[in-house]
Amino acid sequence: MNKSIFLILIFILGVITLDAQETNAYAKFRIRVSGWPTYSPKAHGKKYGYINSEFSYRFNKLFEAGFSTGIYQDFKFEKDAAGNIFANKHLLMHFGPHANLHLIPFFINNPKLRFDFYLAGKAGWKQYYPAFENLKLANYYFIGAGASYFFTRNLGLYTEYGFKKANVQWINGNDASELRLGLVLKFL
Repeated sequence: MNKSIFLILIFILGVITLDAQETNAYAKFRIRVSGWPTYSPKAHGKKYGYINSEFSYRFNKLFEAGFSTGIYQDFKFEKDAAGNIFANKHLLMHFGPHANLHLIPFFINNPKLRFDFYLAGKAGWKQYYPAFENLKLANYYFIGAGASYFFTRNLGLYTEYGFKKANVQWINGNDASELRLGLVLKFL
């Protein structure tokens, strides 16, 4: 009995030691702030004046997850009674979880590198104000890749590029390629 308790304590101490080494190696918390237009291959328009923020926690040197939110103006092409087409603008807020898989640590185990490359995945919901045709919430996802460069130990620039698909009833899928540019702050 005493031998198994001793072995369990050694195992727990080993896990705590590995976690402490991981904590000292990579910054745990990240805040990203960005603004960008969304470029779309379809002719249904762009989103202008986008502000996005992401708050994330890096669980280990490879995996990071968190929450993102943003606000922008979107519009829908509509027809009036005379058959004229016009753009009806609406305010849109999105929110949801995100996750990043960092690829550099697979090849180089150096937490002091100023460059970072990762695969990004996001999912969530869009809230329309006022609602489009009784549609208040729509879900979306984003799959892409990102890169960061840190000027100092904690402050840098980042960019992400990928494919976004939204489940919006009034256009077929609201597919768009999306480019994000912004600042990133990391800290323990």
